[in-house]
Amino acid sequence: MQRPVDFKLPHFFNYPPYFTLQTVRETREKQVQLWKELILDYCRSQKMYIISLEEDFPLFSNPKIERSLSYEAKEAFLAALVSEGRAEWIDKGHKKCLILWLQIQDWANYILDFVKENGLEVLEVTTIEDIRSGIETHGAACVAELVGIDRGVLMRALRLLEQKGKVVIFKGTSTDDKVSAKSVELYDRMRRVQMMEPDEFTYFGLLMACGHARMLEEGVHFFEENAFQVIKA
Repeated sequence: MQRPVDFKLPHFFNYPPYFTLQTVRETREKQVQLWKELILDYCRSQKMYIISLEEDFPLFSNPKIERSLSYEAKEAFLAALVSEGRAEWIDKGHKKCLILWLQIQDWANYILDFVKENGLEVLEVTTIEDIRSGIETHGAACVAELVGIDRGVLMRALRLLEQKGKVVIFKGTSTDDKVSAKSVELYDRMRRVQMMEPDEFTYFGLLMACGHARMLEEGVHFFEENAFQVIKA
């Protein structure tokens, strides 16, 4: 696996001792820190999320100086990222690692930017794949970070937002989960909390959201509950 030519490697990458785990504590701490930063920067620039200890990874060897990291060294650098919450082992044997070059909260903030940039705050639904593909981002600044985002990372960020009451996740098919920014929740708040009566446009938006998210039973319930408003429109 070759490294992209557009990624600028740090100077230490061409210094042979940094490919061998150092025994002196202070030197080793510096070495680990440099490798952690390099791995995070590289993965972010190339949008890479998974590193396997048993598969080729561009940073783990340097043919120019004929050096490669040992299995022990690779494991040590990834374990250091895990200990700081910047990576997670995704298998019991600690062979594969999910690299979190952004914190889950950072991803959540980008999702909120995506929602605002695309006018999805009220009674609108988008899909997981729309977010990952960038189809509906309309040139938003968040597109660079969200396009191609690991699905697992994206779902964790969405669940964090759901816990905070920022979005509502509707379960569709395995490849077509739906995310609605406060659609049903907002409707319920209007009716029960703020004692507001939604107009026909709100009802239509709600029915469209339910239909798009395949929430058929909920859609029928809202239609029967508000049939007069819908017909009147």
